[in-house]
Amino acid sequence: MEHPQHSRRLRFRLRTLLIGIAFLALLLVNFVQWVRLQEQQAVAEARAAEAMRARAAAEAALVRAHAAMQDSAQAAQKAAKPAVAPPKATPGEKKP
Repeated sequence: MEHPQHSRRLRFRLRTLLIGIAFLALLLVNFVQWVRLQEQQAVAEARAAEAMRARAAAEAALVRAHAAMQDSAQAAQKAAKPAVAPPKATPGEKKP
């Protein structure tokens, strides 16, 4: 009658071993997901930083373009203004 008890004890140990392996597999999967999440977060932060640098560069270019447009508009206004000619003296007026 010892044989059935031994068989039952062996099954218990095998089941415990399988439960332990399943638990370790679960921990491993959890760790792998955590590592992937950290990698994705690092990539997202790098892309966000790159986007912020690109935005800053675009804003600086916009400011430079706006300033250049104002400069060209002022130059066009100066070029379009006719030169003011001195008034003609009427005969008999003294010149200063």
